[in-house]
Amino acid sequence: MTTLVLAAWFVRGELALSTELVGLEDGAVVSDVTAQATAVRVTASPADRVQGATLLLDGQPVGGQASRQGDELVWPVPPGLPEGPHRLTVVVPRWGPLGEASKTVSFTVDRQPPVVEVTAAPAPVAIDTPVVVAGRTEPGAVVRFGDLQASVAPDGRFELALPHPPAGLAGLVVTDAAGNAAAAPVRVPVAYPPSAGVHVTGAAWSYGPLRHGVLDLVDEGRVNVVELDLKDESGVVNYDTAVGLAHEIGAVERYFDLHEAVAELHDRGVRVVGRIVAYRDPVLAHAAWSRGWRDWVVQGPTGEPLEADGGFTNPAHPEVRRYNLDLALEAADAGVDDILWDYIRRPEGALDQMVFPGLTGTVEAAVVELLVEGHGPLRQRGVFQGASVFGVAASRPADVAQDVVLMGHHLDYVAPMVYPSHWRAGEYGVEDPDGQPYEIVAASVADFVRVLAGSGVAIVPWLQDFSLGNDYGADQVRAQIEAAASVGVGSFLLWDPSVTYTSEGIDPR
Repeated sequence: MTTLVLAAWFVRGELALSTELVGLEDGAVVSDVTAQATAVRVTASPADRVQGATLLLDGQPVGGQASRQGDELVWPVPPGLPEGPHRLTVVVPRWGPLGEASKTVSFTVDRQPPVVEVTAAPAPVAIDTPVVVAGRTEPGAVVRFGDLQASVAPDGRFELALPHPPAGLAGLVVTDAAGNAAAAPVRVPVAYPPSAGVHVTGAAWSYGPLRHGVLDLVDEGRVNVVELDLKDESGVVNYDTAVGLAHEIGAVERYFDLHEAVAELHDRGVRVVGRIVAYRDPVLAHAAWSRGWRDWVVQGPTGEPLEADGGFTNPAHPEVRRYNLDLALEAADAGVDDILWDYIRRPEGALDQMVFPGLTGTVEAAVVELLVEGHGPLRQRGVFQGASVFGVAASRPADVAQDVVLMGHHLDYVAPMVYPSHWRAGEYGVEDPDGQPYEIVAASVADFVRVLAGSGVAIVPWLQDFSLGNDYGADQVRAQIEAAASVGVGSFLLWDPSVTYTSEGIDPR
């Protein structure tokens, strides 16, 4: 009788034997990335019976890939499993004729990143307008943009609401159920306001007669934009900045109070463009060299500072970019409407005679890095970002490392300097550019229109209101404005280093 009771108890125990697979859900989809973070743990009840367990992958023992750790059998999912469906089975034998206890989970290995289709960017929108980015991808995926996240509907559609148009080529990141990720570049162009503007130096703004001449243009309705120099070609910061480095290196000249200047112009209904000369900076270059910060400076082939234009700072150095960006963000917080970068290029001359310490890619990419770093913070403040470029940059981007297409990914507008006096005879088939302002401006601006077509980047050419060869007056100024308009570009900025503009050449708007 005792033997029968013990036998019955043993049989019941064997029949009650069970096993579980923990760490891999039945029906799971994994990639190599998620597989590396996945370990399957096999348990049994009673716990000690896991010692006799066998783990099978697609019917074949996993062998030494699994290890016993206490009362568990642990199998790290190995990378490199063939794509497609798999079955993982654990088998725990029972006594004799009672068979075995088993558990099976099915899973799929998927290494293919999700396919993402983003709806074509809409027409340019206001810089401070919320936008919705929509598209289609795999059902079950998750769409992220920074801290924002959207789920994907069963039909694969998604919508992601953004508080304002994203800067640059914004990267949506789509992650599928397996953990595969794909980046989808998104560009939402912003509408740049029609602009008729003039350049004003810090010294000119501080001098009553010149300032009043500019304000007369405003009051007469001839211009709606005033470009004020924040940091100029000499490296001088023209206002009492709070950026510490500017004071440390002796760069500050207090020509005007930035808040007061912006408020005065805004009261007259004028937009304010803050011009920052980026890499041509003799003050910073000399100060950095004297302090032993030699990698801040563009150098010659034997390690001496390159004295081009009085001193060029190194676009590959993050602290050089930080200094310029600190000034830009300070100005944005003071109310300027745009930051217009100038001398955002390498020095002129043979590239093989220049050394950019720390440069790891191309000089063109290093030049653009400041635009990449600046576009997001400026966009968050509702401030446009533009860049002045050589007139030849549309056709010869390597001349001074101004790749207009690459730059355009991180700009709201490009300001090509197409001054007729600066062109060589025969450029664009124009025999005498300085004597034919209409022809050379129409041809050169049309080239920028061609290069930037479809990008959403506005074009605001710099035009000439000074004499360098031929005498320039109202007819020449008007001819340039009409030439740009003839190829679809209605905005412009006028340059006169003496800040004495030819009002008769600018029709009231």
